[in-house]
Amino acid sequence: MIFGGRNHTKISGIEFCLALTLCIALASCSAPMAEAGQALISSDEQLAFARSLMKDGKYDLAVIELERLIHFLPEDSKIREARYLIGLSYVLARRYEAAREVLLPLTESRINDGIAEKSLFLMGESYYQQGFYAEAGFYFEKALNEHPQHEIKGLSIFRLGWMKMHMDKWEEASHYFGIVEESSFLHRKAQILAAESLLGKDLPYKNPNAAGALGAIVPGLGHAYVGRYRDGGVAFLLNGLFIWASIEAFKSDQNVLGGILSFLELGWYSGSVYSAVNATHKYNRRLREDFLGGLHEEINLERIASSSRTMGLVFRIQF
Repeated sequence: MIFGGRNHTKISGIEFCLALTLCIALASCSAPMAEAGQALISSDEQLAFARSLMKDGKYDLAVIELERLIHFLPEDSKIREARYLIGLSYVLARRYEAAREVLLPLTESRINDGIAEKSLFLMGESYYQQGFYAEAGFYFEKALNEHPQHEIKGLSIFRLGWMKMHMDKWEEASHYFGIVEESSFLHRKAQILAAESLLGKDLPYKNPNAAGALGAIVPGLGHAYVGRYRDGGVAFLLNGLFIWASIEAFKSDQNVLGGILSFLELGWYSGSVYSAVNATHKYNRRLREDFLGGLHEEINLERIASSSRTMGLVFRIQF
């Protein structure tokens, strides 16, 4: 009985140890389960990682990481900042339509965190880069009117000046450059451009109407007017050949052939006049772009790796 009692006591101890081990195991397993709903990384870390990808030019990967943040932390306070960075990444990647889809809702927000103002500017920038100056101007002006005290003001005015130069509105461009405030880091460069932009009025543009008239008088002469002598020579030769062939066909009483050749010549003749006008527009556009290129504009959109209140756009503009 004593032996049996000791054996019973020993068995109870084993059972106790097994039960204790099981409890510990369950506790250790339940800890990760309790933390399963918690993020393994913070939103700040995820944003910092996305910015590092953007800095390396890996914009698509940055968008993926930012969307991951939005998916797993939908209630986080940095969601707006993440969406803004997605829009900025799309602009930098020249995916302008995708950028506008993300940025437009941000522009309509009244939250005072600076993101709405920057999003308005990026909306304008996306249109500006595509050459849609009317749409770009709308958003630049809206940024100025709705947020006149924000740091984006100087950038919007400066961009409006550049936009007006691309539109051959040199006096308006000078006006915009002239009203960039002294508090803006762009003030000195804007004052220089206020004077230099007026030089655009003296660019030696060619008259498209004159080119068309010359091309109508003598096929190819309109092309020569803008220095495209080879195109002018080809136009003169082809029109001359068709005119000669048409005359010879009629002289030989081949009226049907003469009519066909005359019809074809009319097409060549009209096309050469249109081509002369189009060549003049291209000449003027190239002249303007060469002038603007001489101002050495270099604008890079960058992000500041900090909180959403100080996060923004940095412009490196060299002259």
